[in-house]
Amino acid sequence: MFVEVWSTSPTTGGVFVVDFNTQQYVSINLTAPAGVQVAGGSAEWVLECPSISGNLATLTNYVSEYVSGAYAADTNGTTYAPADSTPVVMVDQNMQPISYPTLLGTNAMQIQNTGSSVTSPQ
Repeated sequence: MFVEVWSTSPTTGGVFVVDFNTQQYVSINLTAPAGVQVAGGSAEWVLECPSISGNLATLTNYVSEYVSGAYAADTNGTTYAPADSTPVVMVDQNMQPISYPTLLGTNAMQIQNTGSSVTSPQ
């Protein structure tokens, strides 16, 4: 997968996604709702556990995901890499770790699952 996200103004931007396995891609232009700005000051490399009706869903035991070539650039051309970031451990509702990143050089990381299949209380 390749994903690129950008802002072209404080209220417009775009997303481009490529699936290298299927050779399919999509490009979407975005316009922020009235009163909202899309230009921000952060970049994130994220693997998330979704919530359903306010409760965390069961995290799929993905074992491990490798991310390479990751970087962000600002409008001045300054680039930022995962090595410049603050790693965050994903925890369940009992504050037990369920996923964590390991930096592998400047532009790469391994995101690993602890094997947890914690399901939120219904």
